[in-house]
Amino acid sequence: MPAPLSLRLQAVNHAFFAKNRKLVQSDSRLGRTVVTLLIGATLGLVTVSLIWAWSSVQVVELQYQISQAQEIQKQHRELNEKLLIEYANLTGAPRLEKLAEKYGLLPPEPSQIIRVP
Repeated sequence: MPAPLSLRLQAVNHAFFAKNRKLVQSDSRLGRTVVTLLIGATLGLVTVSLIWAWSSVQVVELQYQISQAQEIQKQHRELNEKLLIEYANLTGAPRLEKLAEKYGLLPPEPSQIIRVP
């Protein structure tokens, strides 16, 4: 009795493998082409998505750098205005006259004044 049972199992096993082999062997070129095209399209879509995401990150980073540069420029302009006001105060005639009096200087003679064109 064990022999026929074993034979039956082998026959079933053989039929199972034979069906699988037929399915594997029945792949058509069209199916492979479609799968290849789908994989290629998916890879292309992923690549385009990655490039788009990278460019978006770059845009945000550059906008941040631009806003920082504009803030620094604003601070420099304000400092420049303050320095110009301070320069005008330091080189103004009233201040220089007071300093001259403090150090005992006399007003210049007309021959000591040189006009620069």
